[in-house]
Formats: sequence, C-alpha cells, structure tokens
Amino acid sequence: MFVFCNRNHNLIKIIQWDGTGLWLLMKRLDKGDFRWPMTASDVTQVSIKELRWLHIEHKLSDEERICSECGKLLKVITKEKTSYLRFVPARVEREEH
Repeated sequence: MFVFCNRNHNLIKIIQWDGTGLWLLMKRLDKGDFRWPMTASDVTQVSIKELRWLHIEHKLSDEERICSECGKLLKVITKEKTSYLRFVPARVEREEH
C-alpha cells in the first residue's frame, strides 16, 4: 500500500494491490487538511490490526440533506455501519523465459 498527499494536505491518494489488480482510492477535503508527517522521523508504521480500526464517517451538511430532484429532506436509512479494511499483501514472483 502506498499513500500520497498533495502540497496543500487536502488530498490523499492510496494505491493498493488486492491480488488481482490495483485499487486507487482518493479523498479530497473541502475544509481542513490531513495531518501528514513532515520528516522521516514523523512517519508512523501502521499494523494490519490498526488498519482494521479505520473508520471514515461523512456527515451531510443541511444543504446536502435536501434532495436535488424533489426538494424534500432526505431520510436516514441507518446510523451505524461497520466495515473493515482487509490488507492483502502483494506477492511478486520473478519469471524468466
């Protein structure tokens, strides 16, 4: 897994191999910025167990809660959703012909 951040620290991209191909994940913040290490000593190693703890929550603003088609207030379907990030390490094999 490789993680990249832009200069403004408001955009991250993650490239991950899942065994069949690469996943490219991107997240841009409209407000605020990501905490990003400035020096090599600031870099933190994250364990697979810690990756499973990752929880991303998106709260809608009042404006986003209004349906753009009918103008009615959107209803909450569920307030709780659990998902896990499963890390599958890449495997590289050398093949000669």
